[in-house]
Amino acid sequence: MTNNADSLPSYNLHSQSSSQGSGYPILVAYAAVAVLLIFILSTATVPLLANYVNQLARIYIQMNLESDPALAANYRVDLSPLPNLAMEIIVVPLAKILPLDVAGRIFLWLVLMAQLAGPAMLHRALFKRWSWWPLLALFFLFNTHFYAGFVNAMIGIALALLAAAFWIGFRERSWALRLIVGSLFAVALYFCHLFAVGTYLLLLGSYELVRFIQLPSAERRLQLLIQPALQIGFQVIVPAVLFFMTHLSRSAFVYDFPGWSNKAVALLGPFIGYNLILDVLTVAALGGGMLFLGAKRKLQISLFMLPALGILIVLFLVCPRVFLDTYLVDARFVYIAALTLAGSVHINLGSKTWKRVVVTGLGILIAARFAFVGMAWAQYDKDAQEYRKGFAAVEHGSKVLVAHAMDRSALRFAWKNLPEPRHFEWIRILALDDQMALGVIDKSVYMPNIHMEPGKHPIAPAEGTADLLSGGYIPTLEELGTPDMRSSRVTENVAALFNYWNERYDYLAVIYPQYGRSVTSLAPVEMTAVYEGDLIAVYRIGRDSGTTESN
Repeated sequence: MTNNADSLPSYNLHSQSSSQGSGYPILVAYAAVAVLLIFILSTATVPLLANYVNQLARIYIQMNLESDPALAANYRVDLSPLPNLAMEIIVVPLAKILPLDVAGRIFLWLVLMAQLAGPAMLHRALFKRWSWWPLLALFFLFNTHFYAGFVNAMIGIALALLAAAFWIGFRERSWALRLIVGSLFAVALYFCHLFAVGTYLLLLGSYELVRFIQLPSAERRLQLLIQPALQIGFQVIVPAVLFFMTHLSRSAFVYDFPGWSNKAVALLGPFIGYNLILDVLTVAALGGGMLFLGAKRKLQISLFMLPALGILIVLFLVCPRVFLDTYLVDARFVYIAALTLAGSVHINLGSKTWKRVVVTGLGILIAARFAFVGMAWAQYDKDAQEYRKGFAAVEHGSKVLVAHAMDRSALRFAWKNLPEPRHFEWIRILALDDQMALGVIDKSVYMPNIHMEPGKHPIAPAEGTADLLSGGYIPTLEELGTPDMRSSRVTENVAALFNYWNERYDYLAVIYPQYGRSVTSLAPVEMTAVYEGDLIAVYRIGRDSGTTESN
């Protein structure tokens, strides 16, 4: 008995002349999607992604640090073998020949295409054929993690599927070739994200375990299980050494269980977008459809991936939301499971009529989801111009403190009160927090909320500004107006970062100034408006600028 997927009766595979067709039409479909994604990314110079602009600002700092004295006075490069450098590795070379925003969007395009290529190649390796079904990953392209800007992890996880496909496809060939190429993959995945390495190990382990179990009992020798286990372990030696060289390996262990209601929301993460109705329709169509097809025995999942999918479910249930300074840990397991499922499922719809109905319905749903993304980004790009207009009024290289006009207690539900189209169903925390980093790109300002914790990011504060670093925390006007900035919601350590803020910063940028407190609540601190708009207001601290610009 051979161990190739096409020899297993449980797969119920079909010939190339069946519903799956040849590879050429499928390749054309992927090319069409690639063009469509280029169009969607062209709708905005700054796509509506939290954290993304923050990362783009760090790349701007790295590229201009030597030529801009203002940047050199406030920032420094702090390179180390961090497991989150994919964007720097790809965008920095591109930005040397292209505008930074274009280079960033090319990277986002690669992230999205990798999410399609990973499941497609995994399916090809498992089933020994090209198939249309991995295109189900189209429903997962725009999801919670993408909108949150976790693009390094996303491209890494997708590449992990590609690496697993290589291992499976070359399983019967030279073990030395697999070991060399696999080790190179592991290092590349490490520099994307630790989740990418973990995904790679999980998929390989799942494949090798099932392969061993399917051997006739007379041929099952422990050596046949230990040997591939050692080969898999060998590939992560270099990533492990690199990891223990970083500050992250010494991060404090914090177990923060999010509660079952938050688990339920995280379960929907791969489908959550800009329109709740479409999200519900997507979950109902895919979930209900798979349950129905499974009951009719028209859907099979590759046996080789069942252990991996089972482990991912368990990890999702027991893991915290935050681990090793990584956020939404539990929700990421759902995303990995969704991509893996897209690459390991085979569906036989039977009649051509059913195929046309299903494909047409799914195509309309995907088109609608993509259309909402394009429209939301196009509208947001107009908003981004207001942020940039606000920062145009500040001096080059100045220090800017960002604050929320709304009180802390109101921020959680602030999205409900915002004017259309600036509220989206998935947003619970204002995305403007990270978009303020546009001020760094446009005016080389210092912002304490840029992600640049030493040992965790490739950029760190320069000597003399480290005591201003806020770790991403953005205060409210209420907190800034409190003596010593201490309140029931602000710890003493955080408060110390903003003590005497009016003496340490040149400007105050206020998010959503129309929907919260006025800067008059900060009296007796002297504040002079230099720009006032709906989304952002910028004030010079302590001296009169002479002019005020309005939106």
